[in-house]
Amino acid sequence: MWSQTIGNPNDAAASVTGNAVYPTSDGGFVVVGDTQSEDSNLNVMLIKTDAQGNTEWANAEIANGPGKDAAVAVKETTDGGFIILATVRISNNDVISLIKTDSKGRTFNKN
Repeated sequence: MWSQTIGNPNDAAASVTGNAVYPTSDGGFVVVGDTQSEDSNLNVMLIKTDAQGNTEWANAEIANGPGKDAAVAVKETTDGGFIILATVRISNNDVISLIKTDSKGRTFNKN
């Protein structure tokens, strides 16, 4: 019925990978994935779209550690926020991280 491209395929400095997409209570979708920065760090990205897949907002600062952070799942919570399951690199070790955001994908505790 429709197709959307999120991100700029001509921007080599901003590589984005989508790992999961889930419907939201407002009829839109939430996409969780990773974005690779110029310094080769991999950061968790959360993108909210409307019902037609148009981006409403995007947050690439969910888990913004010094290593490779990768999101694998996301779910909308009853308060309208989101809960993200990710692997985050801390002190050269990969750990499981559960990250809670508000309804705009903002966190208050950056990893």
